[in-house]
Amino acid sequence: MLFEKIDSKHPLYIQTYEQNKAIYDDFEKFADSLTEQAGRATKKSGKASSYARYLMRLTIFSQRQNPNFILAPTFEALKQIEQLRELPQFKDYNKQEKSFPSGAIRCFRAFVTEKAMAVEDLIDTELNVTYLTSKELPNIKEEQLIKAPTKRHEKEPSNYGQAYRRSQNESFAAKERSNYTCEMSDAHFTFLTEHHKKPYVEAHHLIPMAAQDYFEYTIDFAHNIAVLCPTCHRKIHYAQAHEKKDMIQHLFASRKAGYPQYGIEITEELLLSFYKILD
Repeated sequence: MLFEKIDSKHPLYIQTYEQNKAIYDDFEKFADSLTEQAGRATKKSGKASSYARYLMRLTIFSQRQNPNFILAPTFEALKQIEQLRELPQFKDYNKQEKSFPSGAIRCFRAFVTEKAMAVEDLIDTELNVTYLTSKELPNIKEEQLIKAPTKRHEKEPSNYGQAYRRSQNESFAAKERSNYTCEMSDAHFTFLTEHHKKPYVEAHHLIPMAAQDYFEYTIDFAHNIAVLCPTCHRKIHYAQAHEKKDMIQHLFASRKAGYPQYGIEITEELLLSFYKILD
């Protein structure tokens, strides 16, 4: 039986834990921080350690499916673990274990995304500064923009490490379509830029570029780029979970029907998990 009950004192569990102790500890701290951010914990919660234990069990099951599986904070490892959900027995196992396995998967997805987020946020900031200081806006032609599923590029060296290239044309196209106004409110006016006399707004990939490894096709297209004032841009990255959730739901509602055109299958739940929002 693939999804058997495995106690934390079982020799196989102990072996798996010893092999992955560093990831276990890091993941448990991350899961605990999410509980604190959600405002649910006045003292240390046992939920984080439960998720960490179930991650060990999911690792055991993944290794049974694929003996070459290695647990790592990568999207490759995440997607292999997620494949367990497609197996017929998983639904019953998840129900039997009070949904902790599926909760552990969502939390691990957020954990993996956060590992990639720091570099991506620095690159976004650099690109927005480039827009701010550019003397001319590009001449964007609609036929040059992505309109269909397009294979993602390979990662390239950047000032901050390996990262996916962004298209300035797609970013500028999103700003043109929004008429250089913040999508959360057109009352969020900032200032006119010195050179091109347009309101200053920033580009934000709603499906974060940090999650590009999760998708076969590129997510760097104008439809996925939200246009925000600087305050809203920082807010969607760093605000409390409930405030970020409201913004993400608002921006996703106007886009969700269009994602399949680009070969991107995504649900609101999946999108929220990329932002460390699990409930």
